[in-house]
Amino acid sequence: MKLMLINFIIFFAISLAILNAGTVTLTGTCLLKGNNLTFSLINNGNESALNLIIQPNYVGVQGNSSYLLLRYLNPNQPYNITLPLKIYNKGSFLAYFNVTYEAGTNVYSAVFPCLLAENNSFGSFVYTLVNESEKNNNYLITVNLTNQGPKPINVSVYLLIPKTFSAKYVSTNITLYPNKNREVNFSFSGENGYNSFALGIGTYYVLDNKSYATLNILSIAPKNTKSDYTYIIAGGIFFIIAVLFGLYIRKIISKKINKS
Repeated sequence: MKLMLINFIIFFAISLAILNAGTVTLTGTCLLKGNNLTFSLINNGNESALNLIIQPNYVGVQGNSSYLLLRYLNPNQPYNITLPLKIYNKGSFLAYFNVTYEAGTNVYSAVFPCLLAENNSFGSFVYTLVNESEKNNNYLITVNLTNQGPKPINVSVYLLIPKTFSAKYVSTNITLYPNKNREVNFSFSGENGYNSFALGIGTYYVLDNKSYATLNILSIAPKNTKSDYTYIIAGGIFFIIAVLFGLYIRKIISKKINKS
């Protein structure tokens, strides 16, 4: 029984280390004041994010798209950047920020999409309904679009995913006729190690010298994700059963030896 007690102690010590392992949880927000866009990033986890690479991207406006480097982002530490924009058409538009960072020995990425508008002039003739399906870290995003306006619309549709994910294409252009529906499909492959991630589906078009944008944000938890803790539990249980079985066999052998 002494051997069994030592095994139990090792098993629970490893499990406790996994349960107490650090996490990085990044949250991004956007604020538009005049022609200046402020992007705020904060780490809500309990472990520092390291070697962050932040890249701004825009749809419908122009701005600085250069990479921004940040050596670390500690827990509860905010990071703000303000970027001047060139806005050509009044209305709404999109911005999104790709962030790549290190946590422990792994590299992760995230995308933070933003729907912005001058003077809160939100609204669009295009209505979107988004559905998602997944199998073995392969994802299919189905976007149903409806033109609820009186004129045909040439609309661009965007898939906004983390930078380290792989997609055949991330944008397409279609024509929507009044009161008609169209369907657009995006497929991409994810990466292991994500308990959850977010993506965006954006649309953008210009009609009568005014720009219109929409944004749908999906939070996805991979169905086949298993944490290290799950594998340790399974391995620990198997190990304990093996020890018990070994002690049982040893007991039977000892009885036979004593009888002889």
